[in-house]
Amino acid sequence: MKKIASLISTMAFLLVFSLSCFAEGPQGKLVETTTQNLGKGVICTTMVYEMPTYGRSNEKSGYTVQSYSYAGRTVATVQLNARFSYDYSSATATYASGSSSTASGWSYGGQSTWCSGNTAHLTATVSGSISIPVNLSISCSPSGNIS
Repeated sequence: MKKIASLISTMAFLLVFSLSCFAEGPQGKLVETTTQNLGKGVICTTMVYEMPTYGRSNEKSGYTVQSYSYAGRTVATVQLNARFSYDYSSATATYASGSSSTASGWSYGGQSTWCSGNTAHLTATVSGSISIPVNLSISCSPSGNIS
């Protein structure tokens, strides 16, 4: 009987723990959303996400996603992933990587990622009916806030 009670309590704990882990959603915490009209029929929507912190408390991860729409159709989505360290007096971007997906008839190229100070950067070009320059960045404040 003790084994059954122990098993049930363990399963209940795991269920509650797994649900609380996803309270922010699998994408992390959305911290900012902006939409810009880039002209020539291009609309750019940018979303910035902060990931939950695990392990070292002075490290933070986040990512930003830009979706590009042309003539009412999403033609490309670009993501910049970044990692930061901070100590409440300064912050440093330590890692940057990018990924993308494009609609049929569109391509993505010339990607470059780098870190500079407290900011991670990505540049690239989306090409199709027109050429769309891609410029993404994500930053971390000295107190660990992602923007």
